[in-house]
Amino acid sequence: MEAELVFNDLSITTAPSEEIARKWLTDMMEAVADLIDEEINGKPICNRAIRTNRDFYDIDLTEDYGYIEWLEDAQVDQVLQRLAHQLDARSPVEQDLKTEVKAYDEFLGSEFVLKQTPKIEATALGVALLHDGIAISLASEPRWCQSKIEIVQKLYEEADAEKPHKINHKVRQVSHPDQVDFAIRDWQHSLSQKIKNVSELIEQWETVFSHLDWCEEYEQKMLPHLPNKKTLRPFIR
Repeated sequence: MEAELVFNDLSITTAPSEEIARKWLTDMMEAVADLIDEEINGKPICNRAIRTNRDFYDIDLTEDYGYIEWLEDAQVDQVLQRLAHQLDARSPVEQDLKTEVKAYDEFLGSEFVLKQTPKIEATALGVALLHDGIAISLASEPRWCQSKIEIVQKLYEEADAEKPHKINHKVRQVSHPDQVDFAIRDWQHSLSQKIKNVSELIEQWETVFSHLDWCEEYEQKMLPHLPNKKTLRPFIR
C-alpha cells in the first residue's frame, strides 16, 4: 500500500518577491522528492503521482515568476527540476477531485471546509483525508507550514439536507523537507490502526513496522501454521 500525495491548491497565493516564490516551490518540491525517495525493502512508501486539480504549469506566484520560471531557474538544483518534469508526466490534471470525493461518499453529498475559515472549501484536503494520504502545500501562510491541517467534513443526508452532520478531521501535510519524517511516521501509525486480523498484520508488517524484523524462531515455528499462506509466503526466507 502506498500513501497518496495530494496538492493543496489553497496554498497558491501571491508571493512578496521572486526570491520567496522560489523558496516556496523549492521547499515543496524537495519535500516531494524526499517523500517519493522513502522506501521499505526496495518498495516505495508514496505514490509518485501527485493528485491535483490544478496544472502546475498554470501556477504563478508573482507577475513574472511561477512554476514554469522555476523549472528554468538557474538558482534551482537541476536534479530537482528533472524530478519535477517527471512528476508532471505522472500527474494527470484532468481527474476531477470532486468526483473522487463523491466516489467515496456514503451520504447524499459531502463537503470539506477549513475549520478556521469555514467559508473556504477544501476539496483537495478532503481527498487527502479520504485516501489517508499526505497533502502537499506551498509554505505561503503559517497554516500551510503546520504538520496537520484542521478541516471539517459536512455530510448531507437526503432526509435533512439543510442540516449537515459535521465531523472534525486533521489532514497530514508537508510544505518543507523537515516535515517528511513526521508525515511518514503518522501515515504508518494510521495504517497500523486499520489492521483487523493476523493476516492483515503479516501483510502490512514491513510497511507499518519498518524498523522491526521477524525473529528466526517465529518465522520457523509460527508463520507456517497461520491460515493465509499466500500472505505469509513473502515473509518466509
